[in-house]
Amino acid sequence: MSDRRRFIIVINAAAGNQKNEHLLECISRHIPTESLLKTDQVHPGPDFEQDVDRAIRDAAAEKAVLLIAGGDGTVNTFLGRMSVLNSTVGKTTLAIIPRGTFNYFARDHGIPTEANEAIINALEGVAQPVPLCWVNREPFCVSASLGVYPKIMKARERILAKTGRSRLAAVLTSIWVFLTNQKRSLISIEHGTQVRQMKTPLVVVTCSQTQIETFDMPEASHLDKGFMILFAMRGRTSIRMLFALLKSAFGGIRNVEEISYEPVQKLQITYPRIRRRKTIEVAVDGEIRRLQNPLIFRVEHEAAQVIVPAKSREDE
Repeated sequence: MSDRRRFIIVINAAAGNQKNEHLLECISRHIPTESLLKTDQVHPGPDFEQDVDRAIRDAAAEKAVLLIAGGDGTVNTFLGRMSVLNSTVGKTTLAIIPRGTFNYFARDHGIPTEANEAIINALEGVAQPVPLCWVNREPFCVSASLGVYPKIMKARERILAKTGRSRLAAVLTSIWVFLTNQKRSLISIEHGTQVRQMKTPLVVVTCSQTQIETFDMPEASHLDKGFMILFAMRGRTSIRMLFALLKSAFGGIRNVEEISYEPVQKLQITYPRIRRRKTIEVAVDGEIRRLQNPLIFRVEHEAAQVIVPAKSREDE
């Protein structure tokens, strides 16, 4: 199969801390010149989505694999645009060279995080359909978070801009913002026939096994069946909730009273005290978006084709 694949490559030049020259050397080492149709380097900004759409259209027209290098935010953008364009340009197959901080999507699907191995996977792996989650019209392939988390993200990005990619600085900043900026907001949660209200400073909806692997929760298996998992904090004090987060991360979540969680397929979250159509900050796969109230979550099954290691499909 590898000798029949041709590639259009798109590199997010702002992703990761590796030099692009090293990545280009890896690509030229493994992909024959005749199989490489085009290589573009793109930068996040107002033209990013236009660049993504052009790459998808080119790959569809050439019947080539679209090989992208970037983190979860980059992957999410491509998956979302592929889903939107499928009906007009035809389905495109995506391959991934992970270059982010956490690379949850790649790790969820067994894609190697080292560049040489990821390129070999693009050549030798198998294409399989993957789901994609949505909140209103925004896709996410890892998680969407409400409440204090967008504030944490903003502060963390400011610190990382000054200190580089220091995980310790990022963690300390996150703790400080959580303790000093969180407030409990009233939300209404509706899924299936259930409707309930609660006050919470933090809500996370995730579709990533890797993101919650330390939580030791049997419900994580629902992610393989087209579910998302909804987490909501319900503690009354900042310190108590912080300890709950630490306890859940290091010792499992099942006995942590301050965190509620449940698998969901469709979900609506409404802020009753915020008028409808007013926007709410939502952190979507590392990007902050302003979305209208209410927030409607859903899963799109088989949203795109992604190349994964052959053993991943055999193990399913």
